[in-house]
Amino acid sequence: MKIGIISKITSEAVTLAQELINKLIDKGVEIYLEEELAKELNYSKVLNFKDNLDYLIWIGGDGTLLKFINNIANLETKILGIKLGKVAFLCEIYPNQIDTVLNNLFKEKFKIESKGLLEVVVGNNKYYALNEVLFCVKELGKTSYFKVLKENAYLFDGKCDGVIIATSTGSTAYIASRNGPIIDPSLDLIIIDPLNPLRWGSRKIIIPFNSSLKIYSNENFLTVIDGNIKIYINKEEEIKVQGSSKRINFVRFSENFFERIKIRSLLDV
Repeated sequence: MKIGIISKITSEAVTLAQELINKLIDKGVEIYLEEELAKELNYSKVLNFKDNLDYLIWIGGDGTLLKFINNIANLETKILGIKLGKVAFLCEIYPNQIDTVLNNLFKEKFKIESKGLLEVVVGNNKYYALNEVLFCVKELGKTSYFKVLKENAYLFDGKCDGVIIATSTGSTAYIASRNGPIIDPSLDLIIIDPLNPLRWGSRKIIIPFNSSLKIYSNENFLTVIDGNIKIYINKEEEIKVQGSSKRINFVRFSENFFERIKIRSLLDV
């Protein structure tokens, strides 16, 4: 069995990663570590995100996963999150559950929650987003004219601070802070949310996941993918966004989505 490990780089996370590695090696597992983690632990087998892995384990919070999502998109594997971050909605287990979880993992006593990715095309470059893509003005305090088209039909056309395009997974992320809908993970949908539009009556729009969108602005603007990748776009340059055929397969030991919603709503972040 081959397992890859990615982690945020803190003393707590690195210590936990070493403990996890020791447990997995004792079970005869071949381990590959993300480059920065491998350097921290002086480990020789580096994960190149092209390896044929049985599982990928990440240690940290949602931000740790999102940092590597464009690498993980090319892996056909199952992923499991160990929670160390304060906001770790996508993580499945806590560190004190590792021993029990590893036994269930090897016995394949789990379910898979498959989540769709957005495909974002900028020129000749292609990116993937698990949560959302933000299109926004570059200069704070100014609005810009944004257009969002679905198969040449206008979904939004007007002045605003920007536009968020989110997945069902992203409905519990940035767009949730804007009173967006919480979408059951079994539903693949795309949410379009204009930010502070000047036109009264503008609404969030929910469309099928297999939709293709085009985004324009009459000013230079910024594209932010899952809060990590930032791309400066020239005015009138076309950005394409659509539901991708690539998916991320999360290991789940219980169907506790709405329980996680309840816990998250009580969290002071």
